[in-house]
Amino acid sequence: MPGIGVKLNLVAIVIAAFPVQLGPPARRHIMLCDAHGVTGLTVWHGDVHKFPREVLGGVVTVLRASVSVYQGKKSLVLNKDSSIEVDTVTTQSSTAMWWKYLADSRPQPLSDAVTASDNSIISVFGILAFISNETKEVNGHLRRITTVHLASQTAKFQLRGWDLEEACMSHIIRMKDCVVAIRRVRVTSFADVKLGEILDSPMGTVFTLFEDPALSRFWAE
Repeated sequence: MPGIGVKLNLVAIVIAAFPVQLGPPARRHIMLCDAHGVTGLTVWHGDVHKFPREVLGGVVTVLRASVSVYQGKKSLVLNKDSSIEVDTVTTQSSTAMWWKYLADSRPQPLSDAVTASDNSIISVFGILAFISNETKEVNGHLRRITTVHLASQTAKFQLRGWDLEEACMSHIIRMKDCVVAIRRVRVTSFADVKLGEILDSPMGTVFTLFEDPALSRFWAE
């Protein structure tokens, strides 16, 4: 809502951190969310190193960031007098409590994921039908992309993870052919197809077994 150039303070959750652009100056685009919405933020210089994989789902406090616009979309940018700090342990803010609540919330059917808006954070359940992997070169680096294929009686939905840790991969593989709940997934689109981005960190996406007798019977048949 604020106009261009207005300075803001905010507390939000880190839901994406894109690769560092070396510049000079070095810069990085990240995405933040809270219970009310999503925004992008550009960080510069030494701040680009504050966002490794482990901080996904962590709470970030931004002071004196300015509202800017790029390609018709508003985002935030840090200035010389801005500051940004990430807290993955101690924060007890309302935003942190909201994020924790999402990890325990009841998941929705896969059909809801297909109609969800981009960059929303959702929780869904379905059959973990199969898992595929491929390797792609992105900005000169080889990246392993894991796709988790979910199915139900009425919909299909794919989850995508980049360079997932082995512990995460093993956990997902053990739940193949089971009904699973996947909580705190970021919705995005690729070639007009809705996808869920896995936040691979201790505070990110949560995979658990889920009971739905009708869905289990459907898959058994």
